[in-house]
Amino acid sequence: MRLTAFSTIFLSITALSACAISNPNSPRLVIVHSTFNEQEAKDLLKPGKGRIEGNAFMRQQGGAVVTCAGSPVRLIPATKYAHDRLLGIYGGIGGVHVHNHRALDIQPNPQTYMELQKGTVCDSRGDFVFENVGAGKFYITVPVQWQAPTYNPITGAGMSLQGGAMMTEVYIQDGETKKIILSK
Repeated sequence: MRLTAFSTIFLSITALSACAISNPNSPRLVIVHSTFNEQEAKDLLKPGKGRIEGNAFMRQQGGAVVTCAGSPVRLIPATKYAHDRLLGIYGGIGGVHVHNHRALDIQPNPQTYMELQKGTVCDSRGDFVFENVGAGKFYITVPVQWQAPTYNPITGAGMSLQGGAMMTEVYIQDGETKKIILSK
């Protein structure tokens, strides 16, 4: 009898643990194994004569196009930490990569990482520009998101966040104008 009670308790705890681990609403842990080098980021952010012009959009299943209009765009210096962090988030670096809306728990997450970036906002057509960019390698991230109607059998009609955040890498020479498109 004791063994049966112990087995029942053990299986209950194991089942509850599995639910906690696989909960899609819990933040996804991203562990970055490198250290953020502030000086490297500062060096890459020194003003130059380069310009990055871009556009970001996603195509919905029905064919409609949704742009990044009004969304923030980040120009991130390509430090080792940024590389490892973005690889953990997006699962790749070269090309355009997308991640879903699931919350992230990034460790470590130094405050200066966010401070040592350039930012802008997409215009109504989904265009964005970074001026005075120095030579180097950078990552660009931008969300393209929209709400779509859904049906929940318990609560009835609702809305669902769709789309995602996109990321790509950019190499630029001083004085160069680089044109990029982020699209999925």
